[in-house]
Amino acid sequence: MKKNIRGECFTLKGGGVTPPFRGAYIWKRTKTVNFDVEIPQQSIPVSVHMMSDFILEGWMGYATFNNRSVGGWANEDGLYCNIKRYKDLDDDPFQVSYLKHEAQHLYDYKYFPGLKSYELEYRAKLVELIYSKNHLILEKFLNDAKNDPDFPHPYASFNIIKNLSSSIFNKDYEPKINVWLEKDYKKISSTALKLFEKNSSELLKK
Repeated sequence: MKKNIRGECFTLKGGGVTPPFRGAYIWKRTKTVNFDVEIPQQSIPVSVHMMSDFILEGWMGYATFNNRSVGGWANEDGLYCNIKRYKDLDDDPFQVSYLKHEAQHLYDYKYFPGLKSYELEYRAKLVELIYSKNHLILEKFLNDAKNDPDFPHPYASFNIIKNLSSSIFNKDYEPKINVWLEKDYKKISSTALKLFEKNSSELLKK
């Protein structure tokens, strides 16, 4: 905890990487809330540090005049959440895309240490698809996908779409969202679970 020249308290999270750049995160208030989060392997308890009143939101916030910002991240001491990104803590953007995604990171830090960033993101994004109720997250991954391992999130999305395309359509890569929308989402969700279990089995053999 630090104080600025007006005597206001703020927290500095020094040295975080939001690919492809490193940046600082500075905020004034933190409230810790505990959750039990269901992920494919088990239900795990997590502490979420709700951050608010940001002074600096890393390079992404600076570059976009705070129109885009990080939703949060996972550390060994728990999860950090930029609470302004989530209007309702009961909706999927928080419960699935943030809470389950980041909880999977915590699990993988413990049981599969040393995974590369894009490997961590591949598993966490599959978890999002497993628990999502519709095609919205899949469409986001499809739009973000990029075949470049220097960008972990887009590269993970690319590999997910590629592997789902192979399993569901028997083709290398299906880029058209209207083709995906013709598939019952339960089929996509169940296939994502199979891909996740396959990946876990492969990691256990290493």
